[in-house]
Amino acid sequence: MKVKMVTTVTTVTTVTTVTLAILIAGAPGAAEACGIWRLKDSGLKREVTFYVENVLVSPPRGKRGPRKMVLRLSGQSAETMHSKLGRRKHLYFEGDTLRRRGKVIATVKGDAVTIRKRRFSIGLTHHPGWDPPHSWKVKVTQGERVIASGKAMALCMGMSDAPPPEKRDARWRAIERKEIQRRVILYLAWRQLLRKRSR
Repeated sequence: MKVKMVTTVTTVTTVTTVTLAILIAGAPGAAEACGIWRLKDSGLKREVTFYVENVLVSPPRGKRGPRKMVLRLSGQSAETMHSKLGRRKHLYFEGDTLRRRGKVIATVKGDAVTIRKRRFSIGLTHHPGWDPPHSWKVKVTQGERVIASGKAMALCMGMSDAPPPEKRDARWRAIERKEIQRRVILYLAWRQLLRKRSR
């Protein structure tokens, strides 16, 4: 009888361990096979974390609290990248514009994006010598003022057949650049237009 009880406990413990392992593996912060990167928003004193399909923002510096998911992204590539609200497209690119439910909210021209008459420049510089895969330097400026910066990487959206970072040619670098730029633009749109509504 005692042996049977010990066996039962061992079985339950094993099952519990396996269950916990599965739960941990499925957690957003644990499965980082595609990588993550962070942008420090010095203007808002917050840290922005970019996952493949989520954008999370920390509380303002000096305040405690969990990070908040502010955008849920979808799309098969940088070209089709958009945010979703429920099952519907929320923020999406069309030509040189960013739209929200059909209405133009921003225009994009080269490295610049204008959101309600406020112009931001998104500087992206590739540094092959940096530790891969975070080999892109991001600097967002408004006029002469740097409002955000960080080290970025292209995530897995539409890049399943991409070679390793150190073997990517100019074509792949252009794809990486566009993906990173569009993530930053979507964040800036949230920052300028939706942040107060999501408090």
